[in-house]
Amino acid sequence: MNGGTVKDTATNNATLTLATPGTAGSLGNAKNIVIDTTAPTVSSVNSSTADGSYKAGATVSIQVNFSESVTVTGTPQLALSSGATADYASGSGTSTLTFTYTVGAGETSAGPRLQRDDVAHPERRHDPRHCHEQRDLDACRARRSGQPRQRKNIVVDTTAPTVSSVNSSTANGSYKAGATVSIQVAFSENVTVTGTPQLALNSGATVNYASGSGTSTLTFTYTVGAGETSADLDYNGAGSLTLNGGTIRDTATNNATLTLAAPGAVGSLGNAKSIVIDTTAPTAGSVTSSTADGSYKAAATVSIQVSFSEKRHGHRDAAARSQ
Repeated sequence: MNGGTVKDTATNNATLTLATPGTAGSLGNAKNIVIDTTAPTVSSVNSSTADGSYKAGATVSIQVNFSESVTVTGTPQLALSSGATADYASGSGTSTLTFTYTVGAGETSAGPRLQRDDVAHPERRHDPRHCHEQRDLDACRARRSGQPRQRKNIVVDTTAPTVSSVNSSTANGSYKAGATVSIQVAFSENVTVTGTPQLALNSGATVNYASGSGTSTLTFTYTVGAGETSADLDYNGAGSLTLNGGTIRDTATNNATLTLAAPGAVGSLGNAKSIVIDTTAPTAGSVTSSTADGSYKAAATVSIQVSFSEKRHGHRDAAARSQ
């Protein structure tokens, strides 16, 4: 009674016994009224988009999970580490809201980082006793509940790979027809190749891509052909690297920018190496003698000179045969 009274007109005290909660005559049986003073909280954020790298124009779907069903009005937003803001798309009335992110030009994000405690104490990664030391609260909650830890690896990459340098693993020197020169084109990041890109050289040859797909360095193999020549092997110009119907792309499928350094400039093949392509055989020219005119008897020595169109290299027996 809390100090009060409940009586009828004749002043009989009322019997205050109620129906059992939930049975006929009870409030719970008559009505469905919920009292909820606990605010919904975000339990985790995930993505239904597959792990991988995504370029400008790609769409990433992000799910924000709440502790209970929520109703949305307007267009809530989620600020991302790529510099973009994702807009609410769907999910009102459920416990999961979906935000849609369309990657814009210039946006970038390298993906998740290991937590400091994971690195310093790997034995704690699955121990809920150390949850208070973790920055990743969602993963911590998952460990407490026995759920497997979830981590996405979505990379936003809108930067096209570029050529950083051209070099050769072949030693400096002169090479004749049939010799092989290996040329390496280095990119700013790993690239994947399809088809057979080509590199036009100042010797008159065009060489084909040989290997390196999936790395940052592509190798082109040059087999010197008859009639080709170069005093300092290099490519023809800044546009000498061509796709030839193939592709060179990064993991996010950004097409590589194929512009090369100017021939002879820093980053060019000619600047890095001193390779000569010479497929022209030397020819004999005039024959003379440095010995004075006159008559010579047995055992006298006469010196004879044979001139060639270029410098020769040979053994003494070859020189003797030419004399």
